Amino acid sequence: MSSATTIQGMSPPAAPTQWRWRLAGVLLGVLGAFSVALSLPKIYLGLMPARGVLLPVIVIVTLALTLDTWIGAVPHLRRIPQLIVSLAIALAVIAGAAKLRIPRWIFFAVVASVGIGCFLAGATRLGFFVSLFALVLLAGTVLGAIVARGGPSRDGDVAMAIFVGYALGQWIPVVL
Repeated sequence: MSSATTIQGMSPPAAPTQWRWRLAGVLLGVLGAFSVALSLPKIYLGLMPARGVLLPVIVIVTLALTLDTWIGAVPHLRRIPQLIVSLAIALAVIAGAAKLRIPRWIFFAVVASVGIGCFLAGATRLGFFVSLFALVLLAGTVLGAIVARGGPSRDGDVAMAIFVGYALGQWIPVVL
């Protein structure tokens, strides 16, 4: 028996460097999704009013297809109630902040500060989850800024709410 096979005759697990290829695939997929989502409203002018929904949905679908087994980004039917509730809460919070003229990046700044505070206080597990949420808020903020650049600010708020609401709806059952 060679050293390349295990007792059951199966090959050993893949080399630990495969994560680089997967990450490169995710980045290329998301860049392609951005280019498609940003060019579709220009090609088909009828899609221009749907920019706030179109870009985050295409990015979420791309992330679900490229990260399905890596971080579990595929939507599950049993989580649809959580997705709807988290989307509604995110939309209400972001719309309320927009009414008060609070910029979208403030959410990321506050949550990132809380994450740093958790790490400094020694609550590393809580700090890790808060930092993950800060990354989701950063991605949602960037997504909202991209959408709002070519249209109304409301579209950016909707895009950020969809992205953040989806991430929260997917991760809340895992974290709790």
